[in-house]
Amino acid sequence: MNKVLAVGAIIAVAFIALFAYYSLNENEGAEKTYLTVYADFPMNITGFIHELETHSYYKGHNGTTVSWLKTLDEKNVVFSGNDTYVVMGISDFKKIPVESATDVFITDTFKCHVKEKRPLGNNLSDVVYVGDVEFVKQDIEYMDV
Repeated sequence: MNKVLAVGAIIAVAFIALFAYYSLNENEGAEKTYLTVYADFPMNITGFIHELETHSYYKGHNGTTVSWLKTLDEKNVVFSGNDTYVVMGISDFKKIPVESATDVFITDTFKCHVKEKRPLGNNLSDVVYVGDVEFVKQDIEYMDV
């Protein structure tokens, strides 16, 4: 009887250890997502939150998403994309070549793990929190002047 309990306990401990290992490493094997942002200098997260709370364009924004943004590290930056605002840490930001120029439209494409995605509200872009950024390419479209 004691041997059966001992074997059962060993199996239970092994199962819990395996579950814990996969839970802690769940993003390592996850596929990365491709995102494209405008290659202009990003806004710091504090400035982005201020804009959300004060500018009329963002009237009716999702207060829960803004509260969530306030919990993120102040060292995060926010890039703007076509349909998203992309939040990332400074170490990931340094992997993207930021350019600012006139008469051109510059975008940066990168692969990343999406940590979290939150809605900003009706007719507003989503906010995507990313990590593990890998720069892919930069596109430059020249404008006719």
